Amino acid sequence: MSKSKGVVAAGHELTARAAAERLQDGGNAFDACVAGLFMTFVAEAVFASPGGGGFLMARREGSDAVSLFDFFAETPRKRRPSREIDFYPIHADFGPAKQEFHIGLGSSATPGVVPGIFAMHEELCRLPMKRLVEPAVRAARSGFPLSAFQAYLFTVIAPILNATAAVAKIFAPVGALLKAGETFANPDLAETIEWLAEDGARLFLDGDIGQAIVRQQHDCGGYLTHDDLSVYRVARR
Repeated sequence: MSKSKGVVAAGHELTARAAAERLQDGGNAFDACVAGLFMTFVAEAVFASPGGGGFLMARREGSDAVSLFDFFAETPRKRRPSREIDFYPIHADFGPAKQEFHIGLGSSATPGVVPGIFAMHEELCRLPMKRLVEPAVRAARSGFPLSAFQAYLFTVIAPILNATAAVAKIFAPVGALLKAGETFANPDLAETIEWLAEDGARLFLDGDIGQAIVRQQHDCGGYLTHDDLSVYRVARR
C-alpha cells in the first residue's frame, strides 16, 4: 500500500477488503474499521446489523490514552402487557445440540450501532462517511456468492430467517433458504446505508427509519418507543 500500512482481520473476505480499500485511499485505522463494520451488515448478516450494538476500543497513534466507545443495545424503558407482545421461542439446530432462543418484536432492544458509528466517525475518522460506505453499498446492491459457512448458519437459525415474509424475502427469496454459491443480495439495505451516509444518525431517530421502528413496535408487539431512541447515548469509558 502506497499511503498506509496495516493488517485487517475480519469474519468475511469482503469485510477485510472493504477495510483495506479505505487504508489504500489514505484513511486511518478507524476509517477502515467503520468501512468494515458497514460491510458486516451485508456480508455477515447473521452476526451484525444496523439494528444491533457493539463496542470500540480506541487508541490514537502516538497516544497512551485508551477509550472505549460503548454503543451496545439497551433494554426498553417501558413495559407493555405480555398479551400485547410478540415474543416466542424457537430452536436453533446446531446438529449435535439444539438451543432455545426467543424472537419476535418483543425481543428488540434499543439499537446503538448507528449512533456509535457516527460518534466514532466524528472523533476518529479522516474520510467522509459517503466514501466509507461505498464497498458495503456496492456488495449489497450487486450481491455476492454465499459461502458454505454462511449457508450453514442460515440452516442453524432457519426458524428466524423464515419467521416473517419480510425476512424470508431476503434470505429465502425463492421459497427456500439460499445455498452455498448462490447470490445473496440486499438492495433495500444498500439504500438504507446510502441514506445513513446522507442523513446521519438522525435517520434512526426521527427520520424515516426511526419512525418506522416506532410504528412497527407499537403496532406489532414490541416495546420500543421514540423515547427509547431519543434518550440513547453512546457511553465513553
